[in-house]
Amino acid sequence: MEVSILADLSVLLIAVLFFFLIKSGETDYIEDSPRERLQYIFFVVIVGMLLLQFSVVVQGARYDYRFLLYALTIKYIGPKVALPSIVIISMVRFFWGTGIAACTSLLYGTILVLTISSVSRVLKKFSNDFVHLLLLVFYTLFVGASINLIVHGNFFKDSQMYLILIISSCMMIGIFLWIIQKIQNIREESELDFLTQLKNSRKFYLDIARLKEEKDYYLCILDIDFFKKINDSFGHQSGDDLLKKISLLFHQQESAKIRFYRIGGEEFACLVEECSCDETYDLMETIRQSVQQINTNLQDEHGETVTVTISIGMTKLANVTAIHQSIHQADEALYLAKNSGRNCVKVYSV
Repeated sequence: MEVSILADLSVLLIAVLFFFLIKSGETDYIEDSPRERLQYIFFVVIVGMLLLQFSVVVQGARYDYRFLLYALTIKYIGPKVALPSIVIISMVRFFWGTGIAACTSLLYGTILVLTISSVSRVLKKFSNDFVHLLLLVFYTLFVGASINLIVHGNFFKDSQMYLILIISSCMMIGIFLWIIQKIQNIREESELDFLTQLKNSRKFYLDIARLKEEKDYYLCILDIDFFKKINDSFGHQSGDDLLKKISLLFHQQESAKIRFYRIGGEEFACLVEECSCDETYDLMETIRQSVQQINTNLQDEHGETVTVTISIGMTKLANVTAIHQSIHQADEALYLAKNSGRNCVKVYSV
């Protein structure tokens, strides 16, 4: 029994590490494609099959850590993957096994498919990450225990087994959350520009490649005018200080639908979601004017305060599958702004 429990926990630990290392993107505005969902379903089903291989059977009742897998899946991947995965694992278990154990496994899966998504939504409103996951685990375990009690009548006889499952699950949840937090911290650091604390070019290309098809987006490229001259005249430290001041302004404008990135030395990008062309233009114009009002604390050879300006090019992402074309269009609009005297906003037009 001890070997089976350790094997199940090892399978889950490896699966969690693998998933969070390959998973990218922010689930609040990025939706996985059907192909990705199928890949995740396949992944969860394989893990479920491995857990079944190392299950412990006590007087006809089968004990394993599928309940923990289901709780993790519904929380971190979502119902579009969790529910089909539970169905497939339950059906495989039903046709794979014989007798009452196969039927109870199918009944367990059916109850979870019908309830776990709603239960998760309710629990999420009243709990933090740890409590939410813990309650999901208790719920999935409770459903299985109730079925075993009704079908096998061995709940009290196997209370020691349930105690082992509960204690080991709580320990694993703590380990999982610690690992998840560490991985997320590493990912966040890898996707931030160290100097400005804006998202970096890596994050920009990840986000822009995973935008939702049904939404409207505008892509804006912002470039600091004569930045090289500032570096050459006042030194790189002054240039870095200026980048921080401009980035602070960008941070103040950020929201769930407006995201800024530093994609080059003095070049930035902005993704604007579900705004009209006029609204996006007005936003960029406000940013342009705000940058022009920044106090640079720099003086030229005549003793006059140096003013910093930016040029901006913007274009609509008409088709999120044509990303490189859209970037090229925004660049063309930026070049037009540069050739029009700088310190202005230009919209790409065919």
